[in-house]
Amino acid sequence: MDSTNLFNNIKELGHINSKRDELREYCKIKIDQVIKLLPRRILNSDGSDILDCILNGLPDHQASSCKNKVKVIDIVLRTMRKESTSLTHCSDVVARLCLELPRMPAGDLVRWCNDSVQSIVDDSDVNMIWKDILPEAHSALSAHMEITHCGTVMAPAEFKEQCVRTLCQCRWTERQLVQLAAMFKDMQLNKNDHKQVVNKICSYIIDVPPDTLPPLFHQLLKLCKQYDVETVLSYVSHYFNVRLFSKLEPPRQDSESTTMDIDDIVPYSDIELNRCLSTCIYHITQGVADPELIRKHLKQWPRTQLLKNPFLIDLALALSDKGADFRTACLDVSRNIIIVI
Repeated sequence: MDSTNLFNNIKELGHINSKRDELREYCKIKIDQVIKLLPRRILNSDGSDILDCILNGLPDHQASSCKNKVKVIDIVLRTMRKESTSLTHCSDVVARLCLELPRMPAGDLVRWCNDSVQSIVDDSDVNMIWKDILPEAHSALSAHMEITHCGTVMAPAEFKEQCVRTLCQCRWTERQLVQLAAMFKDMQLNKNDHKQVVNKICSYIIDVPPDTLPPLFHQLLKLCKQYDVETVLSYVSHYFNVRLFSKLEPPRQDSESTTMDIDDIVPYSDIELNRCLSTCIYHITQGVADPELIRKHLKQWPRTQLLKNPFLIDLALALSDKGADFRTACLDVSRNIIIVI
């Protein structure tokens, strides 16, 4: 039987609930063919539908079916990591796969976590599916009292800390940053790991291009709903100080001082940078971050530093229409600037 007939039969049975027993019997008989042909078939436009029918055809209560599910998941993970697909197609396939993870053995979940971490380290995942697999696998592991990793028995939370530590020790690429911020948001980090991750991501901000910063900033604000938002604001403020606002400063009068040509520091146009600045401010004004955290941060910023951080002044002005508390904070910022002057 060719692959077209095989998968058409699976879909036909899979779309009718009353034929679930027939589907399971068919998948049991044809499982070797399914595993052989799935790597190419999963890339078709109906890949997520095919995957749904196959997984539904492998019951959870049978040991042999569980082993076959693991094989199917392994095939899908390997394929989606190396074959570039559309964002929608990849998201649909991975979303269906993730629904199955809570029912999978702990040992396989640990293995998939390790594979995801390694694919980040190697930057070998063309679709970056680790952003969904790693949080979902760790969430599934949290239901277990203990797991075994590299021959050591440990709590799932300890294993997650090890994964975070490993990731923070490696070099990340620019294309990974936005997805990493989104992934860590879904991993429910403890406070120490959260601070480590935020500082690690923020250390890359100064080098990102203007079209990358707004989506990264957006994800960082979502990541920092509870704490560490002040770290993000500090790094973003420094970014605009160096790349945009430094152009507005008068040249130094000391002719003997060693300075760098501003063109070497800011390789982007004012239009690009101002668009970037406006978009970043927009993300905050639309409530991505907790407005109360932003207000408190503005109030606590040292007045002697305000003139050196025009980004915070822009932010205060943009938030001034959010209510009396924000107007007060904005006025305080303005007042502090006048006092310093």
